Parts: sequence; C-alpha cells; structure tokens
Amino acid sequence: MIAHSDHRGGGPSRPRTVVLSPRAGRDLARLPADRRQTIAVALRRYAEEGYGDVRRLTDVHPPAYRLRVGDFRVLFALAPDRVEVERVVNRRDAY
Repeated sequence: MIAHSDHRGGGPSRPRTVVLSPRAGRDLARLPADRRQTIAVALRRYAEEGYGDVRRLTDVHPPAYRLRVGDFRVLFALAPDRVEVERVVNRRDAY
C-alpha cells in the first residue's frame, strides 16, 4: 500500500484501529498535552483516511513505517486491520 514516497491520500480500503505498544504509551505520556493531541489527531487521520507524511523505513524487516508529525516521528507497523505503534520519538532520537 505504501511504497516509495509520501502517502498523501487514497486511504485504506477500510479504517484501521490504532494500537499502542506499552513503550509508545510511555513515550506519549512524557509529552506535553498539546503535542499528544497533535500526534493523536495525525495518527487517527492516517488510520481512518490513509493521509499523512508516511514513509516505509528501508532495510527493516518486518516492514516498518514512520509518520512525521512536526518534530516527532511515530514508528509503526501495519496490519490489515490496525496501525501498531511501537515508538513516538523526537526526530533527533528517531533513527
């Protein structure tokens, strides 16, 4: 579904559920409320509409993706019915 570049539309065939790993939950809890809200809106939009600044990470198996939200990167895997969020990190710490 997401190949080489930004995926900016065309949405998934059906909405996905966002599932946070325990680590991603802790990452979000450490952020100010306004940043958490911005990231939550971006994740929800991607899960429901397939819209966002998403790229597949190269040389990572199983396939993983990143969603860019300002200075933060949401690192996740895709399943047919869900977005499995592994980490939410500042871009300076993301890779």
